[in-house]
Amino acid sequence: MFFIVLRPSFKKRPLETEILAAENGNVTIKCDPEAAPRPKFLWRKDGNIIGGGGRRRIINGNLHINPVSREDQGLYTCIAQNALGQDESSGRLTVLRGPILLDQPVDRVFYSVGSQLSLRCRADADESLDLSYIWRHNDLRIDPKNPRVWLDPRSGYLEVFNVTLSDKGDYECEVVSWVGRLRSRTRVDIRGPPGPPG
Repeated sequence: MFFIVLRPSFKKRPLETEILAAENGNVTIKCDPEAAPRPKFLWRKDGNIIGGGGRRRIINGNLHINPVSREDQGLYTCIAQNALGQDESSGRLTVLRGPILLDQPVDRVFYSVGSQLSLRCRADADESLDLSYIWRHNDLRIDPKNPRVWLDPRSGYLEVFNVTLSDKGDYECEVVSWVGRLRSRTRVDIRGPPGPPG
């Protein structure tokens, strides 16, 4: 009977060189070298040893950060060590700021039948993030192909032409990016022409 012994090596499974995380989200930086017996793990950030408490925890060699802040950005190195020696691998963590709303509709707006409804929902985020906007009316996604609707998926602008009583209700704007989603709702009331007397 024999046991395989292996000095830690990251040749087959190095750390990812570029790791992206969302601010206020969570991230796991995986550290999985070949090694036997199982190594002990030490983590460094920008050359400084990281403790395993608070927002940063080391579980089975992997580094978990929750929640992620801008200060977590930097170069992370995992050092694996057993009786035969040690090896290390590094990757850079970039923290991206998720979307924040700059313009959003007020809680309640009033329009008249035949007028033009205009709602704006604009967000800002890290330059490297793609944002898209989804509008819903009474929880149903608004069809951008509707001839009475003009919807700009890049700026969050919605217009409905020749408003009818059926256009009243709740409008929701959803800002979507891979690091997070934001929602904003407004109530639209439509005032129709006065009915016949009596």
